[in-house]
Amino acid sequence: YVRELMEWISEKTRIAKDESWKDYTNLMSKTQNHEKFQSELEANRNRLARAESDGHNLRKSTHPEEIDKLLGELKANWDELINASDRKRQLLRQSHQAQTFLQTIDDLDNWMEGLEQDFSKDDIGKDIHS
Repeated sequence: YVRELMEWISEKTRIAKDESWKDYTNLMSKTQNHEKFQSELEANRNRLARAESDGHNLRKSTHPEEIDKLLGELKANWDELINASDRKRQLLRQSHQAQTFLQTIDDLDNWMEGLEQDFSKDDIGKDIHS
């Protein structure tokens, strides 16, 4: 089952490293999906612990060097997955902040265009004494 776990980690790492955060479309949905993804990783953390425990038990009886190498690869791949997932979460958050900032700038720009139009009108108004 260690090989199966390695394949699962590899598949999830590809997902964690996708660059969907670069497209501002549906960022809220992408963020929610990533939160579910991270929950799935957390729920599967026990598979890693079980593989490590079984590996340490096997190490005592057979081929300790091979088992150590396999466990090292497994741990390194898991760490890479967690780091990629954390990075994606951070990039999604930054993309959302950038999108909010750009929307604020767009709103301010529209507001200023309205002010410019108001100030450029010839009819400024007249007071009673004019």
